[in-house]
Amino acid sequence: TKLEGFFIKVYKSGTKSYGCRARLGGVGKPKQISLGHCDVTDFNVAKEKAKELIYSVKYEGVNPKEKIRTESLKQKTLLDLADDYIAIRFPKSMSAYTKKDYPARMKSRMPSLIKMSVTEITIDDVQSWWKKSKQLRSDQVAFGYARKLFAQALVKEYVTENVFETAK
Repeated sequence: TKLEGFFIKVYKSGTKSYGCRARLGGVGKPKQISLGHCDVTDFNVAKEKAKELIYSVKYEGVNPKEKIRTESLKQKTLLDLADDYIAIRFPKSMSAYTKKDYPARMKSRMPSLIKMSVTEITIDDVQSWWKKSKQLRSDQVAFGYARKLFAQALVKEYVTENVFETAK
């Protein structure tokens, strides 16, 4: 009763979990966040976490789910983008050879770039890779693949610019 928005939810199965709810910036539809099962999480820990989340949502206007999403996107690599791209395109318009070729070509032709997070790759990194490569047809194809993957990442707002398009 003292902390508005903090609650314990009891499911039909009998499972109980802590949660909190607050309106983003104090207006609109409430954002609900699960804090953990009552059996595992201590009440005082859940209550402190709820205080922090309610304050950040209500007064700072920060959606914690969006924050978690952006943090997880920072970990994506070119191979992760390739997997996402293949998952979307494979059943319809991509051959089995192309499905295998994307990750294989990235690993063989761009070993320095696939280790980096996509948010960390800069135009200088791409140009440096190109100068060090043998600039064979295989490198050109890998560059084209990376350009497509970054275009997809740009649409999904993983990155703010397509560094491969700019470096071209």
